[in-house]
Amino acid sequence: MNELQKHKLPLLFIALLVLIKFVLLPWYSWQESLYASNTLLANKVTKSALLLDNESPLEESRQLYNDAINRIKTHFFQESTSEKLKLELQKKLELLLKERTLSSNSIGWQNSYTFPNSQITKHQLSLHFSGDTQNAVAFFLDLAQLPQVLEYEAFNFNLMRQRAGGLGRVSVSVRIAFFEFKERSQ
Repeated sequence: MNELQKHKLPLLFIALLVLIKFVLLPWYSWQESLYASNTLLANKVTKSALLLDNESPLEESRQLYNDAINRIKTHFFQESTSEKLKLELQKKLELLLKERTLSSNSIGWQNSYTFPNSQITKHQLSLHFSGDTQNAVAFFLDLAQLPQVLEYEAFNFNLMRQRAGGLGRVSVSVRIAFFEFKERSQ
């Protein structure tokens, strides 16, 4: 006991350090994390209240956005899958070529491209055909009647055997881009 009395001050100092290290510091750390958590929750509550206060204008904005999207969607092709869209488009083109008595040399799909941060995919079709010039022009006029947006790329229109009173024949090579609008998955 005499030894304890002799080292009383260093033992008190050690006990104080142990108390600080194992009691006060964990308690203070817990209080800080609790305060940060409460601050985050308070911010969430404030934002939620602000959203609830602005619900009507937000709903109006969402409705305007949906209306604009619905108007824009009419200018794009929409199918459940890209392959189904490509098949339908190819069938339409082959039918138009047949109706206009144009002979198809080749039809081939090129790479598809999805625009970044967008719901729009661009599909490219390479088409080579030949036939009567009037029928070829009528074919492109038929394509122009589609409500969807088309883009003509690499357009080559070679006229042959023209004479007075006739437009002759034509050989056409064109790459046509079709645009597909894909719904975002919710």
